[in-house]
Amino acid sequence: MSESPDGIRVEGLTVRYGQTAALENATVTIRPSRVTGLIGTNGSGKSTLLNSIVGRIRPSSGTVRIDGRSPSSARQRNLIGYVPQTEAVDREFPVSVRDVVMMGRYGHQWFTRRVRPADREAVDRALERVDLTALAERQIGALSGGQLKRTFVARCLAQEAVHLLLDEPFAGVDKASERTITRVLRDLADDGHTIVVSSHDLGALPELADDGILLQRRVLFQGQIAEVLQSDRLALAFGIDIAGGAS
Repeated sequence: MSESPDGIRVEGLTVRYGQTAALENATVTIRPSRVTGLIGTNGSGKSTLLNSIVGRIRPSSGTVRIDGRSPSSARQRNLIGYVPQTEAVDREFPVSVRDVVMMGRYGHQWFTRRVRPADREAVDRALERVDLTALAERQIGALSGGQLKRTFVARCLAQEAVHLLLDEPFAGVDKASERTITRVLRDLADDGHTIVVSSHDLGALPELADDGILLQRRVLFQGQIAEVLQSDRLALAFGIDIAGGAS
């Protein structure tokens, strides 16, 4: 990586939609070389926190810093990559897997969109990491849900960002794709990247995440993933007794 990452710091973050608070006074520190899981129910603020870090949402109050920079400055320097939970995809559009992954290089190509050898190499590496090399020329409409999600992960990898944020990357994917994505994210963290993953799949988190953040419109708890997944803490967020369901 070209820069030594300091991580992501969020302080006093509040996001409101009209009179409704989606996130209140959230303060978290997300460390590099770690995978951090965001855990909570639908509407708990997971996507709001991710979108605030990326800079797609302007908070009502509070600050976000990525390696000491603002979200907009981090994006301009290709420091941060994002895989949203859902994307509007026209499966009939004649675009291949390789074409989609190449979109991750746009920030490196300036306004000319001229594809250089470095771009092709980055795309080839990303495709190989998510086991899609053999499907590189396949039209996206012919992909399964898991293959399509891996394509979007590869697009993010091709960007070569230091920090990667993924919103529900396991939603609607097959077990093989889940294992591939888990392996890739663990490898990236071992290489020094900062990885943040929101997930409602508690069973996947012990293998994937080092740390966890428990949300219910505010930060209920942050710590190592084993601590976060204790049943008494999960009950605070989910409001039910799920003892044994996450261990």
